[in-house]
Amino acid sequence: MTEDSEHYIGINPGVYYVYDEYQIDGDVYIVVGEPDSGSDKTFYLRESDSSGEIEISQVSASSGFANYFETPPVISPVANFSASAQSILEGESVTFTNTSSADGSYSWVFEGGSPSSSSSENPTVTYNTAGKYDVTLTVTNSEGTDTETKTEHITVTSAAVMRGFAWCGNSTSASYTADASYSFNSEGGSITITRSTTGSYAVRFAGMAMTNVNVHASMYGTSEGAARVHSWSNSGNDLVANIRTFDKDANLADKAFTIFVTGTGFDGAYLYSDQETKSGTYTVNTSFAYNSSGGSPTINSPSKGNYKVTIPGVGSSSVNLGNVQVSAAGSVSSIAKIKEWKLEGSDLVVEVRTYHSGSGAPIDAKFNLLYTKGLTKTTGAYCWADLETSTSYTPLRLLNSGSTTSNSITSQRQSTGYYKLIVKNQAGTGNTILVTALGDNNNKATVSSWGSDGSDLVAYVRTYNSSGVATDAEFSFFTIYKD
Repeated sequence: MTEDSEHYIGINPGVYYVYDEYQIDGDVYIVVGEPDSGSDKTFYLRESDSSGEIEISQVSASSGFANYFETPPVISPVANFSASAQSILEGESVTFTNTSSADGSYSWVFEGGSPSSSSSENPTVTYNTAGKYDVTLTVTNSEGTDTETKTEHITVTSAAVMRGFAWCGNSTSASYTADASYSFNSEGGSITITRSTTGSYAVRFAGMAMTNVNVHASMYGTSEGAARVHSWSNSGNDLVANIRTFDKDANLADKAFTIFVTGTGFDGAYLYSDQETKSGTYTVNTSFAYNSSGGSPTINSPSKGNYKVTIPGVGSSSVNLGNVQVSAAGSVSSIAKIKEWKLEGSDLVVEVRTYHSGSGAPIDAKFNLLYTKGLTKTTGAYCWADLETSTSYTPLRLLNSGSTTSNSITSQRQSTGYYKLIVKNQAGTGNTILVTALGDNNNKATVSSWGSDGSDLVAYVRTYNSSGVATDAEFSFFTIYKD
């Protein structure tokens, strides 16, 4: 090897020789020499990427040479982040992007958010309650830890939930406006019901066009039958829900019913199960689903008419069990009911059964599901009437915005398949009621009537078997009032 001047470099302190034949990768060279200290030193050298200056490694042991320029040196972190939005409405989500000066492990804390913490580098968080919230990021690596807290970084504004309901009691009228005492349109428009043929109704909510909506219907009256949500769509600025009603033999028949529609923004979830014959597990179409906890609901169908719905992240305490209602949907003559709902970890699992509305045989069918987690911004009540043969008792999983007492709802059995519910401090007007039968059978439930007893709501529910015979049965009860 020739040692000419072109191979020598002067670096303070000392003079070093560059070994060309020891070039290892691109412009990286081995350098050896004697600094002023008198000790030989060997290291790596390359031309800097950002200038014409020389970039020199800080390692002198051969074990560190090969990786030095491929593995950047670790530097102490300086935590920082940005947010996709800082002002949002309740129920909306924010994606946070880590912009820290160095890589490492991440520990986020989201005041008022769901989830409330995360170890992801760029997490997405949903905020369901109005307020101003801090966000904290801590970044840790081998060189140290740094924390950045941005005070009141996220502002969440209350969002009025777009929703409506009606009692559709004039079953043979060609067209009429819903009774103002038992109907509500959050947008202030009218609600009209039009009967096209026997058992076929279009309910129009003026000014309530929505891209994501959930629709439910319950039979009303003293005769057995079934109500089904056939379809729904926007018509200009209006929402139109098409309802079908049937007699006990699954024939279209003129029947009264209650209807409830809601958009996003409340504390809970909803979904439309539109792949009734699909095997295995699938994620519900987000155009027809909502979850205030942020996760995407999934459905698994192990057998005909048997569906397991999972709503992720709702919580881990009994209060998060809330209330569940289901309604048959689509074009198949069917009923939908709940076998049970429970928590699995932090997820809510709802088992739904669908049956032919005449024969009562299991059948694959579409359905709408509504999960109400709480009544924080709503006047209403719900419960699970679980003791179908008890004369009088306090139902399970109850919540009543009108009373904080543990027995604020009472269920009384009047006769076989006939029940009276007393809801304290909830007048019997300005509301609607939904009911869904429970259990691993083909029983069904109907809203018989409701009214007031002093300051209390008194509601009557009837339950039947598939032959239309009054039968004692469990049911889920839900009532909601005008805003």
